[in-house]
Amino acid sequence: MKNIITIILVLLVSSSGFACDLEDACINEIQKASKKISEKNYTGAIKDYSKAIKEMPDCIEAYKYRGDAKSKLELHEAAIKDYTKATELDQKWGEPYYGRGVAKYYIGDIKGALMDLQKSEKLGVKKATNIIAKIRK
Repeated sequence: MKNIITIILVLLVSSSGFACDLEDACINEIQKASKKISEKNYTGAIKDYSKAIKEMPDCIEAYKYRGDAKSKLELHEAAIKDYTKATELDQKWGEPYYGRGVAKYYIGDIKGALMDLQKSEKLGVKKATNIIAKIRK
């Protein structure tokens, strides 16, 4: 899904008349952040995703993955804000709903967590099924 969104992002930016430098800068920051995630450098990744968002404020991936990095640092409230922005930008991508649901669970919002996890499940996020079952027990 990530690669598809990146390709779509590049095509949209290219066809909309933005300078290639803008899309290249955004993609470059996302790639740098992804590398930092693999190194478990979540603070560094957050900075890079933030740079990508500054370059392209509607970059859905950057919000979603910055939310993931914030969740890894247990900054759940901040992560929820990023996941919410991602869901506002694309209501058909289930991963941000999943991330937001998990973050809501960790802050004790069980009802909100179930709503988001069920939405993500409906959008094809299979891993939500197990968490929903555990919460309902």
